[in-house]
Amino acid sequence: MFTKKQKWILVMIISLVLIFVMRLNGIDFRRNIGEINGDKSGTIADKNDINVDDALKDISKDKINQIIQGMSLEEKIGQMIMVSFQSDQIDEFIGDKKIGGYILFSHNIQNYDQVRELTRKINEKSKQSLVAPSFIAIDQEGGIVSRLDSIFHPFPGNMALGAVRDIELAYKQGKITGKMLSYLGINLNLAPVVDVNTNPENPVIGTRSFGENPEKIAEMATAFVLGQRSTKTISCIKHFPGHGNTDKDSHFELPTIYSCEKTVRSVDMMPFERLIEEIQIEMIMTAHIKVPSLDKEYPATLSRKILTDELRGRMGFDGVIITDDIGSMKAITLLMGTEVAAVKSIKAGADIILLVTTAEKIESTIDNIVVAVNSGEISEVRIDESVRRILELKQRFDLSHEEAVKEEISHSSLYEITRVHSNRVSKRAITQISNERGQIPIDDVKTLLLFHTPIKYKDSLIRDSEGLVKHIGKNLSNFDVLFIEDEDDANMIIEKSLTYDTTILFSSKRSSRWSDLFELLSHFRNKNNFILVSIAEPYESVIIGGFPTQIAVYSNQITSISNSIRAIRGEIEMKSNHHQLHFE
Repeated sequence: MFTKKQKWILVMIISLVLIFVMRLNGIDFRRNIGEINGDKSGTIADKNDINVDDALKDISKDKINQIIQGMSLEEKIGQMIMVSFQSDQIDEFIGDKKIGGYILFSHNIQNYDQVRELTRKINEKSKQSLVAPSFIAIDQEGGIVSRLDSIFHPFPGNMALGAVRDIELAYKQGKITGKMLSYLGINLNLAPVVDVNTNPENPVIGTRSFGENPEKIAEMATAFVLGQRSTKTISCIKHFPGHGNTDKDSHFELPTIYSCEKTVRSVDMMPFERLIEEIQIEMIMTAHIKVPSLDKEYPATLSRKILTDELRGRMGFDGVIITDDIGSMKAITLLMGTEVAAVKSIKAGADIILLVTTAEKIESTIDNIVVAVNSGEISEVRIDESVRRILELKQRFDLSHEEAVKEEISHSSLYEITRVHSNRVSKRAITQISNERGQIPIDDVKTLLLFHTPIKYKDSLIRDSEGLVKHIGKNLSNFDVLFIEDEDDANMIIEKSLTYDTTILFSSKRSSRWSDLFELLSHFRNKNNFILVSIAEPYESVIIGGFPTQIAVYSNQITSISNSIRAIRGEIEMKSNHHQLHFE
């Protein structure tokens, strides 16, 4: 056994040998940060983190400093930019503008071979033109924000997972998600959402949240992140300081949270703080929301008080801060131009600026940041701080210019894993909110199923009535389906329901759009032969009043709808009174 001093001496000797060997072989530190860990020591030590030996970590930091010293201002700023893109823009964005971050949306995704080729192209061009591999990012939250449903079986969203409240299941979902992304060459997931959904009128978070309990959210998010980390996929939690207590959508306007400072810190920020303290979360996305108790002047994305004083100072976060999109989200663009907002957010403390906008707007934004640095409005030291955090994160997760896609598992095998997991979460999430009259389980009686217009469903399997009826028919025989249009007469639907033994309404409206259903739900609310199935947030009772018979499945995916019918038939056991809602 070695003594502590002998171990330290041995590590230093090995480190010096490594440096000598790498220099002898002409490794270009400036052009390939992926080779900093010559012995690939950036592997997963345990579920908690990805680590390198302390001595090697110090060497890596020195080399990162050398890389930064050799970078031009344009290269540094390029590392601080993440953009949406078309495939024919890759050469320009990487070769000319030196941009080091790319986010995939649905328009970038056709099939798995095409996505793998796209990420391969980004890696190859980055190897030729950039000092470090590019971030290749996606919003793969599951549920209503899921970009890969055409490639893998979709998962129910966070609220379904939160209803199960099984840490191992959350870890597994994170791990499977990481495998999906790694398979496609994607190294950064802008997920999970850790917003505490304390406002039932929230139009943008809802089922994307694990729920209304900050403790539960912290537990589930921690497990999910650790699952992703086990596949060396970077996680970004969002939206700081918390978008859950809003009644406006920041895609269209600027929401304001009027909670006092104590509540914001103890509720909205709590999951963020927990993940910083316990697992040193690597990346946090900002929210385009105003919180007057913290900053009366600026929204969080542009606020030094929130990003630097609160997140970096009080909470001790030293990872990467990325903005939500400032190129198209109106919470910011209605206040000021993207070019101005980018400079303000960097001054506030952001490291990466997310731009979902035109190539012209991206270019003018980069130019404006360059002008701000050259004029002294932003110091180059401040730029270097962000670049250092970005390069350290890429090194920590061992991002490499080399082929990112590994053939460790076939697409069909991975698809089957996602299908089985989705079904498991879906079944376990089903919650019996009320069954006061013992109506559940039902027999095979004549049943009317009411759905909103099929085109509003994200799942391609149920975008037409034929697909939905086919799947329902596997679990129910004596039924009809009626699709509700927004302009439909409630009285017509009520009259039609009188010819059926049971009416089941699948409520998928976001809370802000329940007004057109209010009359219909109010009528059915106290009827003996009515069952309400919440396939979005189960907040109908908060808005309209309690229903004698109601279950929640938290998802409008076909797997969840099929399992809800099986539960109503008594074939799947449901949790009872699990989803207790306490809104102020």
